[in-house]
Amino acid sequence: MKRIVVIAVMSLCVRASESHASCAPMPAQQVTLVVDTCTAVDTSTARLASRAKQYAGIVLDGTLTAGTSKPSATRVWVPASEKLTCAQVVPASTITATLSFACCDGDPNAPCMIDTSSILTKVKVKVAAAAKPVKQATRAELEAEVEALRAENKKLRAEVEAVLAREKERARRLEAELDALQKQLK
Repeated sequence: MKRIVVIAVMSLCVRASESHASCAPMPAQQVTLVVDTCTAVDTSTARLASRAKQYAGIVLDGTLTAGTSKPSATRVWVPASEKLTCAQVVPASTITATLSFACCDGDPNAPCMIDTSSILTKVKVKVAAAAKPVKQATRAELEAEVEALRAENKKLRAEVEAVLAREKERARRLEAELDALQKQLK
């Protein structure tokens, strides 16, 4: 029994050192990324809550067009220290930056827990000519929209109640007709 435990422990140690060896540092490189989507990292999730400061930032999905041998779709993390927000980045924006990689060998290193090992720093954004940053709605505009939706909801409820009342009346009439037909058959 002791021999099996020792072999298992040694096997785990060898695997751990092999995975550590596979994390050879890759040199950082200058790249250009054309942005498709931007998402703020939700650090309030149970998975990231204990590492909120470490994982704060945004995730960009897009296509690397320069700095690589051929264009390729990728997901990258931009740390909060870059002071870049999704409001500053719209689809088709071009970003030039330094791309580096984290060692995602099972440790909770940023950004490994958000499905990427790519990190962008020294970010410069060029907003696409046709694209305009999305205007943030004001509280008053949002409240007006909520009120309009409530009014529409009230109207739809009234319509549904009217249909239900008609259907109940129709069902009552059909029941009365059915009762009359049953009495005729007796």
